[in-house]
Amino acid sequence: MIRLIDEERQKIIEEQREVLQSLRDLAAELEPEGAHVHHLRKLLAHLDETFLLVVVGEVKSGKSAFINALLGETICAEGPTPLTDRIHILKYGETEHDEMVDEFVLERFVPKESLRNLHIVDTPGTNAIIAEHQQITESFLPKSDLVLFVTSIDRPFTESEYRFLSTIRDNWNKKIIFILSKIDTREEDEIVQVIEYLRETCKAKLNLEPQVFPVSSKLARRGKDQNDESILAASRIRDVEEKILAELGETEKLTLKLEAPTNAALILTQKLHEELKSSLQVLHRDFEFLRDLTGQLERRQADLKERYFKHITLVYDLLQEFEVQGRAFLDKTLTLGQFSVWRDKQRLTQEFERQVIADLKIRLEERLNFAADWLTSENLKTWQSSLDFLERHTSREKYQDRLVGASANEFTYNRDRLYQTVREKMAQEIKRFDAAGECGRISQELTRGLYGFIGVQIGAVALGAVLLTLFQITLLDVSGVALAGVIALTGFAILPSRKAKAIQAFTKNVEELRSKIKGMLQEQFDHEIDVFIENVRSAYEPFRHFFEAESAALEARREMLEVLRKRLFAIKTRLLEAPPIRHT
Repeated sequence: MIRLIDEERQKIIEEQREVLQSLRDLAAELEPEGAHVHHLRKLLAHLDETFLLVVVGEVKSGKSAFINALLGETICAEGPTPLTDRIHILKYGETEHDEMVDEFVLERFVPKESLRNLHIVDTPGTNAIIAEHQQITESFLPKSDLVLFVTSIDRPFTESEYRFLSTIRDNWNKKIIFILSKIDTREEDEIVQVIEYLRETCKAKLNLEPQVFPVSSKLARRGKDQNDESILAASRIRDVEEKILAELGETEKLTLKLEAPTNAALILTQKLHEELKSSLQVLHRDFEFLRDLTGQLERRQADLKERYFKHITLVYDLLQEFEVQGRAFLDKTLTLGQFSVWRDKQRLTQEFERQVIADLKIRLEERLNFAADWLTSENLKTWQSSLDFLERHTSREKYQDRLVGASANEFTYNRDRLYQTVREKMAQEIKRFDAAGECGRISQELTRGLYGFIGVQIGAVALGAVLLTLFQITLLDVSGVALAGVIALTGFAILPSRKAKAIQAFTKNVEELRSKIKGMLQEQFDHEIDVFIENVRSAYEPFRHFFEAESAALEARREMLEVLRKRLFAIKTRLLEAPPIRHT
């Protein structure tokens, strides 16, 4: 047999295969075992079996001998008893070998050039003993490009053949060529009579006008083995070969056949384009969601930093009260009548602590605990509101995905899994949130920082200023001489001035203390707010990584898809512009 496809079209097929493989790999990146991948696998398989020739007929009608004669080589077993107990699919292969497909189907690979673009199916027979044989034979017919119906001149057009032909006519409307085999066993007038009988019977029973080709497979094999054209002419095998070439190798029909995988692939590229577009739209909404969330967290952060000042103000007010009480204490104590108090440093300190400091520490701790409670509560609210926002977003996205019509691909699966993971993580954070422990920690941090100032500053600054002033007043007491007389003479002149300086120093130092404490508390509040806002933000960080990675991947796939689409159009143009096939 002559090859059906010329060299130019064979090159086109190879390029088709390369593009389809790339398209399959791209589709597998989106959904490894999705419908598109399976479809492309079928298209690739279709390239390897451009034409399918199915040979049918009764057992012992001469099917195997006819196929051997057609190929010029003994490939199918022949004999006086049924030898074909399963369906054989003859294909091109670099080496001759068999591969079992299942119990009833065997693929036989043969290094015959005529099989490079043509698969031949040798069937067990329409009257096969095993019922499954006929069922499987019929399963190949819908895919066939041409059916060769072999009937023996010994028993032309049996009842089983009639039923089988009826099935082909009623279900698939396939092109059928009748092969009348074993004509070397009859005279020419008998051959003519049988051909006429076949035509009349098909017309009467099936309403068909059959094309009947009488063939002697025995003579055909001998003629090809001996390269004898006279024997080949007597076998009439050339008429069948020319008919097969005319049916399968006609340029327009071959172009349509080769164009089919390209057209199917172009339709699939459009579907892939829509799915990539849909995924990118979802990703764009994810980006908007992240930007919205980031903005909300930034506003939340700024709002908390504005609102915590009321808690600093409460502490600030206590220190103002401390200043007022301290000034009053100094004004009352630094008098001649209280000389015995301020002359004794220990007693002065005790009185200062009793009358001024008093329960300052307890009241400060209460206000710091209140601030810590507030900050802890806001922390929990931020976690919960973020989770609620995530829930609303994912619910909306699922609805919108259905509107877009995106299929459940790898992108959708990874994205949903990521959202679920983050959602569960956030829910767990909220569930195990230790409000009491968190409040205690924040309170402890604030108190430690505050007392770092108060513990030193009140003693060293406030009392220090008072005692320094008093020390300057009592410089004359170096000899232990009673000062009553001295004070009586000078007290009224010196004491008011020293008291004013002491109160002024105390006021200045308390003001510095308030300023430092305000700065310290502001720094601590800022730090706490920044930390837990960052904790919430970090919970969403996987979304950002996913968005960046998937954006790059999807854009790269879309660019590759466009390249493959253009190559498919170029292949289609080459097919349409290829010169007519010349069978010589």
